[in-house]
Amino acid sequence: MIPPLDPIAVAFAAGIDAVVGSTPVGGGRSGAWLWRLHRPPAGPDLLLRAFPHSGPADVEREAAFQRHAAAGGIPAPAIEFVGPIDGLPVMVMTWVPAPTMAEALIADPARADELGRQSGRTLAAIHRLPPLADTTAGGTLGRWLAATDDWLRVLVTDPSRPAVPIHADYHPSNLLADGSGIVAVLDWTNAAVGHPLIDLGRAFACLRFGVAVHPVPGRSDLIDRWWRGLVQGYGGTDLTVEELAPFFAFGLATLVADLSRTPGANPPAGAMADLRSQRDSWMDLAHHRSRVAG
Repeated sequence: MIPPLDPIAVAFAAGIDAVVGSTPVGGGRSGAWLWRLHRPPAGPDLLLRAFPHSGPADVEREAAFQRHAAAGGIPAPAIEFVGPIDGLPVMVMTWVPAPTMAEALIADPARADELGRQSGRTLAAIHRLPPLADTTAGGTLGRWLAATDDWLRVLVTDPSRPAVPIHADYHPSNLLADGSGIVAVLDWTNAAVGHPLIDLGRAFACLRFGVAVHPVPGRSDLIDRWWRGLVQGYGGTDLTVEELAPFFAFGLATLVADLSRTPGANPPAGAMADLRSQRDSWMDLAHHRSRVAG
């Protein structure tokens, strides 16, 4: 379905000039509409994102985190405009001409370990950013936590570990990589201030079920190698299964919720059943830890 929107007219209304054409580039699980805006010879191309299922405050929040990350040295695209156009929340940012890391891994599997380590180092750098003056109450993380059982919420908001900026959807389809490595971290929709291990839990969930890196016949080790590299680069090799279990459970639970409510997601019934089964298994392990700790 082609969205009922003229991207060039929207760009003009946002103050973006010299757009000579546009190409739809699909959308993510958030249901956003995306176009590449062509601007030769005026300057580099841009990416237009329109959010029919999000409120203006959510989009402004995403932009604030993306700008904060870019200012702190994280490779995040520069935002040219954010705001409503005729009541529709819109964001325009620089277009980064590079494949997703998922595509880069499939094209050159030998890079999986090193790209995983680079991804881990970049994630650690995100967590070292100064915290924003932010509350999770109004964002995606706040909604996830509100729908979480009390015992699990206590574990994934452990006050003994300072809250940091988190991406909350960090996986190979939200990273761009060229021959030199990571050149962009995309989709800050879920970004918040929270426990850093939420990022590892969400990444685990996305990877485990092929939502981020679509299944490649005979190459399931590709995902495992990238994950091991991620943990190594992040500096998390000393983390135990017991420590990670609540965050794996939380990541899987949030992914089930996302896939169940996102317009047009329609995941296969068998995949959803497997997703729920794995969620329940990690919930059991995390709950056991909660009872032992209590």
